[in-house]
Amino acid sequence: MVEDKFIKSLLIFCLMIVTIFSGCIDSKKAYEETRKSSLEYRVSINPSETIGDIDVPKETIYDVRILLPYPVLDGNAIEFEAVSKPDNWDIKVVETEFGKMLELKADQISPGVWPTLVKIQPGEEPPETGDITSVDRNEIVFSMQLEREIGTMDPIGTEYLLNPKYNISEIPCNPEDAEHFKNINCKNYGTKIFVSYNSSGNASLSINAWFTGQNMWFSGGWRLNKFNDYISPVYLNGNQENWVNATGNLVTGQGIYLS
Repeated sequence: MVEDKFIKSLLIFCLMIVTIFSGCIDSKKAYEETRKSSLEYRVSINPSETIGDIDVPKETIYDVRILLPYPVLDGNAIEFEAVSKPDNWDIKVVETEFGKMLELKADQISPGVWPTLVKIQPGEEPPETGDITSVDRNEIVFSMQLEREIGTMDPIGTEYLLNPKYNISEIPCNPEDAEHFKNINCKNYGTKIFVSYNSSGNASLSINAWFTGQNMWFSGGWRLNKFNDYISPVYLNGNQENWVNATGNLVTGQGIYLS
């Protein structure tokens, strides 16, 4: 009787090991067959007018030139496959005293126009909004797909990241993210942005930049891991023609890793 129980327990244990091992093989196979790796760099530039303590999106800025951190690896700037931008913006990668950066020039930039969300009750007809021919979101979006896997857990020195970076230091991650992602790591750093524009004098300007690398694959649903390298929003008031100090953030190891 005791011997039968031992054999039964041993068979159950072996079955569990085989099941776990098979699951690992299936997960790795699904990863290799369905993985999609991509990079995206997004920049948002939006002017407004300061009235008291409130920024009102109505002011236009003129003769605009902005230099922004750009993805670089070993001194080489990334060459994206696709880019979307407003027609009147000229962009190119240029060499600066701080390394390669993205230069944006425009005769003028007006506040972006965003769709307005209107809350309605069930059964009500939506209000008349008129014809919307276009939506101007003052953004540049670069993107590309990669054949290779992106090293999202530890990209420093091996992957394209925003340049320049100074005084990189480790910081605590968001507690909720730290609880969900065991491989997450968070750092901040100093960086530079050059801004030059003219306005009526009341203009405010917000500048945002994000760079993301991620691997996605299908295994019972879409799964991913990624890094985010982004500049904390920069807010400026009045006419500008100078270098501005900014703070960058690098969050790595977000998501699921098979090993």
